Amino acid sequence: GLDEAVAALRDPNLHTRRLAAESLGRIGSSKAIPPILEALADGTNDRVLDHALTYALIEIGDAKAAARGLSHQSPRVRRACLAALSNIPDSGLEAKAVLAELDAKDATLRETAWWIASRHPQWGEQLADYFAQR
Repeated sequence: GLDEAVAALRDPNLHTRRLAAESLGRIGSSKAIPPILEALADGTNDRVLDHALTYALIEIGDAKAAARGLSHQSPRVRRACLAALSNIPDSGLEAKAVLAELDAKDATLRETAWWIASRHPQWGEQLADYFAQR
């Protein structure tokens, strides 16, 4: 169940953690989002585990809870939350949150922000303001 999958997010084995992330996405409970964000901050993750955790956020679909990760100190967490919110229908992801990461020190976070911005032509005015300030 939910508690077992959350506990498995802390397993030393990355494969076990990936299976836990997949399970949490299928379970679909918003209660799993804080532990998923915590797991995303773990520096021992590989790309596949980060992807599984991000996809779990998308499957759960609680944009409000996922958006809490946008202010996390870890760029890994912020990147995953941006990516998840950009894939959750009607998430309310705003240009401001994405533009704030266009100059991020973390290359992966910066690339994700640019990729998301490029997919939102309706943010043209905000992007123009961003470039004008540079």
